[in-house]
Amino acid sequence: SSIEDLFLVMDKCIKTPDLLVLDIFVNADNGIDVLPKLLKKHPNLKILVISALSEEYYSYLSIKAGAYGFISKKAFGEKLVEAIKLILAGKKYLSSDHSLKFYERSRGAFCHSHLTLRESQVMIALAQGKSNKEISSSLFISPKTVSTYKTRICKKMGFNSVTEISKYCIENKLVS
Repeated sequence: SSIEDLFLVMDKCIKTPDLLVLDIFVNADNGIDVLPKLLKKHPNLKILVISALSEEYYSYLSIKAGAYGFISKKAFGEKLVEAIKLILAGKKYLSSDHSLKFYERSRGAFCHSHLTLRESQVMIALAQGKSNKEISSSLFISPKTVSTYKTRICKKMGFNSVTEISKYCIENKLVS
């Protein structure tokens, strides 16, 4: 149903569940935004995100936001039990080998692993060709704030333009 309903249900739980399977679909960027809020209220909660949206993009953002795993809806049925077992054992789970390799690389030498969740969201939206106005509308922030994030991203990663951001994101399979 809605994010508000999720918080109501979680608040009514006597004990925090061991695992939450969260489907992000309509506005995925805002679905991702709920993860840190949930984890702040329930720090021991392990979250498995499922989505039909771009696996490379949303698996990266989900893990960065604190999820323990991500499953594409294409692989959902066959991999769900495996994912739950691994996550409950304290391990990360990504439904494709490509996403797992990407996650492991991003923890190492890749510059974008040092960006905040919001900076990552803005960087990828810029690489997708979205305008500051479109980004601000989808992330519920002002266009000026988007501009500030763009400046931070360029400074942290040594970029001089949105073209360089786009090239980096394409080369690292953050966008297609």
